[in-house]
Amino acid sequence: MNKNLYVSLSIVIVLFLLGCADQRPGKGKSTADNSLRRGMVTGEHLFAIDAYEERYAWIVGFAGTIIHTSNGGKDWVIQVPPVEEDLYDVCFINPQRGWIVGKHGTILHTHDGGQHWKQQQRITKERLFDVHFIDGTTGWAVGTMGTILHTTDGGAAWIKQGWDEDRYYNGVFFVDRRRGWIVGEYATIYHTQNGGQTWVPQTCEEIQPIKPEKDFPPPPPNLYGVLFTDEHIGCATGMDGIVIKTEDGGVTWKRQSYEAGFPEGTPAEEMGIISDAEKETGWTIPVDDDFQILWIQNRAIRYLYSYLLSESAHKFKYEQINLQQRYEHYRELIRDFDEKFEEIQESRPEMFAGVDAFKMFSTKIDAGFRYDIVGEDDTYNKNNEVVFTPTENE
Repeated sequence: MNKNLYVSLSIVIVLFLLGCADQRPGKGKSTADNSLRRGMVTGEHLFAIDAYEERYAWIVGFAGTIIHTSNGGKDWVIQVPPVEEDLYDVCFINPQRGWIVGKHGTILHTHDGGQHWKQQQRITKERLFDVHFIDGTTGWAVGTMGTILHTTDGGAAWIKQGWDEDRYYNGVFFVDRRRGWIVGEYATIYHTQNGGQTWVPQTCEEIQPIKPEKDFPPPPPNLYGVLFTDEHIGCATGMDGIVIKTEDGGVTWKRQSYEAGFPEGTPAEEMGIISDAEKETGWTIPVDDDFQILWIQNRAIRYLYSYLLSESAHKFKYEQINLQQRYEHYRELIRDFDEKFEEIQESRPEMFAGVDAFKMFSTKIDAGFRYDIVGEDDTYNKNNEVVFTPTENE
């Protein structure tokens, strides 16, 4: 079984040029001239995918969306669950038996590859973000407010584990009936060696924020997925491209390094981050001075964080997705970038002659947020000048 570690809750996955037979009543095969729908399978947000061998895969998403292929993706069908809640994760142990979890404590089960889905016992109203089964009887699900659910009979009955911690658990993985891991908000990692009866915290010091001399440190980054190949070797993924790995069952975790940057062919200019960095520094790429290269990169990264922060605020406001912790994390990162840049500008004024300091720092991070009726950000104008400053009540 090949399972995605992390699928962003904010990205719409659109499957083009694939056949789609919609199995809902009155659709797909209802007209003579449309016996098989082709093109876009769905426009809904898709949150997770699970695949078994090379032929079978299931994708789940917003408003009860389930999409299935049995021929390696050549054709996809829409399966119909008995609920309309958002579905956040899916796990299959063979082509026939699988489970799905979602909003309001939803747990679904199928024994025929998804032709029929039945709702299992609901013992919580919390959102369930991840589910993992090691065989046909033993599984776990995790979610908001420290929710950990466990079953030993395939989901006929679920019991609560854990201690209702005020924290989101985003990922769970077990290598056998005894040993497993959970990851979540604030770089949370828990490990059990007795099937979840007790959980012991683990940590990766390399992703913990450094406490500044003033104010409070930013929160640790959230972790979203975890996977182990055996009881020793595993990895977890999280926000800002974080990948951490352990080779001793989690006793020690190390952050993995890789060459960051845009993939070849990515139109970075369209995101505006390069042009914004050039405007701020007063330099034009290409530059060959090491100092200029360093700070062009620094400011480009800062504007990428600004883009992600704006996206988090937008989704929180208009799509009711709880991204407040991610928003706060980006905001602290941006402030740190700006403080360091202001310091270097003051110490090396000759390098930044003619740069307007007001335009340099009059961005959304100082202004707040405002959106028009269709959800477009209009906090500042096309010249990057603030046109909105919130009051105490905004």
